[in-house]
Amino acid sequence: MGADDLPVGVVNVTGHDDDAGLPCLCKGCLPHAARTAEASGMQFQRSFAVAGTRVLHFWMLAELAQDQHHVRASVAAA
Repeated sequence: MGADDLPVGVVNVTGHDDDAGLPCLCKGCLPHAARTAEASGMQFQRSFAVAGTRVLHFWMLAELAQDQHHVRASVAAA
């Protein structure tokens, strides 16, 4: 499931953050954020976790892409 395929009615609870070194993924900034980014020499890709009717968008290290399902489950459970 990609971010474009999220169920209707989920609420993006990602807070605005313009000083993290990576593009912000809050509701207002998400449509303009690239799917990948680099910071401190590391590659990141966008991901998200859904818990009930809430979704949290976050940057995940690209090297964890093969474990994305587990990362999402861990974030959703936190």
